[in-house]
Amino acid sequence: MTEVICRILKPDEYGRWDELAAASPDGGPYGSSEYLAILAEATGGSFTILGAEKGGELIGGMPLYQEQEFGLPVVTPRVLLYYSGLISRPSLSKYPSERTSRYLQVAGAVERELRRLPVGLVRFKSRSTVGDVRPFVEHGWRVTLGHSYVVPLGPADAMLARI
Repeated sequence: MTEVICRILKPDEYGRWDELAAASPDGGPYGSSEYLAILAEATGGSFTILGAEKGGELIGGMPLYQEQEFGLPVVTPRVLLYYSGLISRPSLSKYPSERTSRYLQVAGAVERELRRLPVGLVRFKSRSTVGDVRPFVEHGWRVTLGHSYVVPLGPADAMLARI
């Protein structure tokens, strides 16, 4: 069985990441390298992207937005970056056990790499599609549950009529 390897992606690999983030239910605009680059430029922060690969295929990872707090580098969501968490390419297996196993391989590889980073704090918020955080809990991460609402946007007059 091929091991999942996690590493910091190089900028010339961001296209592959952006395709993954756009195609995954865990992804979205906040995970794209273009969005992160614009946010980092506007705020004075920086970003990297952890990519989880299996047999050379990019199957998951995590975008990391970084700022300085009290002189320490921290990875954390912020205003204009609500979701910044684990993203995984959905497995095409018809077996739930194989889908879960692959997801946990990605999460485990990302968790191991996060522990190696030279930062003072790592805080992330994944979308509601990410529900299994066992690799993080097993290594002492504090996990909390948060809530948000996804509201479909439509014509302004129809939205205002609902209020």
